[in-house]
Amino acid sequence: MDYLDQVANPYCNPEDAAICNDLFERLYQVCTPREKRFLVLRYFYNASLKEIAADLNITRRTANNIKFKVQKKFSALLV
Repeated sequence: MDYLDQVANPYCNPEDAAICNDLFERLYQVCTPREKRFLVLRYFYNASLKEIAADLNITRRTANNIKFKVQKKFSALLV
């Protein structure tokens, strides 16, 4: 599980929930429309890369590339 998965975990404790929500909102703000759709599908609907690829009409590899781009943007927010 990567760090973004941990932050998006719906079971994070209440003290961390505000921080998780803030980070997620900041990430969402800097994403492209396709990356935003990825975030919604992955972290609110728990969709797999295969399911995300089908929804976005892209290959699984492209979905994985979007994941890495989103993770990179997330890492930049933490610095």
